[in-house]
Amino acid sequence: MSTKDDQISVREPVDASSPPAPLNLGLRHTDETLEIAHVLFMDIVGYTKLPMGEQVRVLRQLNEAVCSSTEFCVALERGRLNCRPTGDGMALVFYDNPVAPVKCALEISRALKSSPDIELRMGLHSGPVYNVTDITKSWNVAGDGINTAQRVMDCGGVGHILLSKSIADYLLKVGGWAQDLHDFGLQEVKHGVLVQIFNLCRDGLGNPQRLEKRVTKQGPGPKKQQKAPKPRPISLAVLPLFSKSHDPNMEILSDGITESIIYNLSQLPMLRVIARGTAFRYKGREDIDAKEIRRDLKVRTMFTGSLRELGDDLSISAGLVDVVKELQLWGERYKFKSLDLFALQESLSKEITEKLRLKLTSEDQKQIIKRPTENQEAYKAYLGGRYHWNKRTAQGLKKGIECFQKAIEIDPSYALAYAGLADCYNLLSNCGVLTPKESGAKAKAAALKALEIDDSLAEAHTSLARRMAFDWDWSGAEREYKRAIELAPNYATAHHWYGIYLRATGRHAEALTEIKDALELDPLSLIINTDLGTQLYLMWQYDLAIEQFRKTLEIDNNFVPAHFRLGLAYEQKGMLEEALGEFQHTTNLCGGDPEPLLGHIHAVQGRREEAEKIIDDLKEVSKKRYVSAYGIALIYVGLKEYDLAFEWLEKAYDDRDGGLLTLKVEPLWDGLRSDPRFADLLWRIGLVS
Repeated sequence: MSTKDDQISVREPVDASSPPAPLNLGLRHTDETLEIAHVLFMDIVGYTKLPMGEQVRVLRQLNEAVCSSTEFCVALERGRLNCRPTGDGMALVFYDNPVAPVKCALEISRALKSSPDIELRMGLHSGPVYNVTDITKSWNVAGDGINTAQRVMDCGGVGHILLSKSIADYLLKVGGWAQDLHDFGLQEVKHGVLVQIFNLCRDGLGNPQRLEKRVTKQGPGPKKQQKAPKPRPISLAVLPLFSKSHDPNMEILSDGITESIIYNLSQLPMLRVIARGTAFRYKGREDIDAKEIRRDLKVRTMFTGSLRELGDDLSISAGLVDVVKELQLWGERYKFKSLDLFALQESLSKEITEKLRLKLTSEDQKQIIKRPTENQEAYKAYLGGRYHWNKRTAQGLKKGIECFQKAIEIDPSYALAYAGLADCYNLLSNCGVLTPKESGAKAKAAALKALEIDDSLAEAHTSLARRMAFDWDWSGAEREYKRAIELAPNYATAHHWYGIYLRATGRHAEALTEIKDALELDPLSLIINTDLGTQLYLMWQYDLAIEQFRKTLEIDNNFVPAHFRLGLAYEQKGMLEEALGEFQHTTNLCGGDPEPLLGHIHAVQGRREEAEKIIDDLKEVSKKRYVSAYGIALIYVGLKEYDLAFEWLEKAYDDRDGGLLTLKVEPLWDGLRSDPRFADLLWRIGLVS
């Protein structure tokens, strides 16, 4: 039995120079007492393959990282920690606070950021343990708590911080962790036991990659050998080629080449490629600091380059940088004929994969040189279409449609051009150019044509899924979203829109996971950042939602959706003046156009005259362009004119208004939920059975 003198104080230097020995921490137990413990289990992946000298080095660095953890030191000083070495790692057994090992895991992960060659994985579980004495008369632990923690860890790959449901449930109860937890579902561990696993990712720490499902229905006989965890994908940011010309056509060309490289490399499962939306926030910058990219995008490598037109030739300077070590891995200058765009893109994509030392299968090699069309003019028209579509304005979408239609006229078998056409029509109703019903029919036709030509296009499956959701075909939409993600796991828009679908149906935990997956791929996307806040808002996490909306506005303070959704969160918090300010600011940003949510907040605050004037203004505008009936219904809800609210909701239903996707979950409709007409509307939409 230990005495008080045996306890180790945090104020004494902790020796991390040698492998950890079992720590006698003054735990006052009789032999074989049972307690609930909170266990952090960790090991170094590939440890046994390292030379002995390297094994000593990496263990020493791991020890240093553990000893630098505040949570480790606090528990150590209190005598409420047991540390057990496991050869290639260790188990830390905490006895008081279940949040402590979680914070400790994040602190260790952060400390090892500067040592990416130490490939650590971690698993956490709360459960019963026996405190026993081992053969050396030292205190040890045994039981479900430590066994399950190890099984949870075994499910992961490099960088994963995996939690059992027991610890995840506690984090969700204390609050502040919901946006950092991804439900990975049931996983089969040793002896066929099923354990529900949650993945922890916070502030760029952890590994967002999904686990392979390991639930099996295997009958009698020898068990199949489990697959080894997949290695963590290499993270890469392909930044826009800097155009050294003032010619708008060269800008379209340089953007298109960059986007095509991103598209090709995103098909490779061993890469996590930052999405176009985030990468293009660095457009127009020739000298970009590696530290900035590492900090903001949480990637390992970045591709940069510049483009110059020299007569009939294109001159390209390109390079690949390890942003962790701030080391240039490769740099080269190329000269291509301007008519040979495909050769240029294929050459750059191949160089990147070679310099990253990726082991490509024959299918992977085909994928990165796959040509969507053999016609250069059709391809240039397509690049123009994507250039204008990415502006997301009414004029940009109209111009994008023109370009995509031109590409299709040149090459009627150009599937990607049809997918681009579907994307444009999917967004046109948001700008009031067409009604949702009109734009939806055109989007669906274009997506189906794209899939008729090439069923492997994730973009087309995603566009079709979005349209099916607007048509209330919920099962069809989910099938298409899942197919899109299966085809292109790195396609951020598929994860994002699938998340919106899931929240519409009330599956909030799954929705949060998909939206966070999208954000991992496109971390500076304004709309995905905003929709993460919206998801938290719909889960009644108003403080977290407000924090997320403010983070989004730090990226771009003029982003309208973030302002009006921040206003919604303020309203639910009872901060009506702050909500009014956000909706007024939104109206100003939109050039003074009448804003339904401003009318709604006027109505809620009792300013009937102002609310009714906005309704009249919206009706007048509707004579010139499409105006959302859903928005007008919201104003009538604020006025408590419920019959008129239902009248406009019926019009929204006839129009297939996209706002109805939130009808089941939006708290602004809570005043109508007890009305049988509301239940009937939900039933007709298919949101209740």
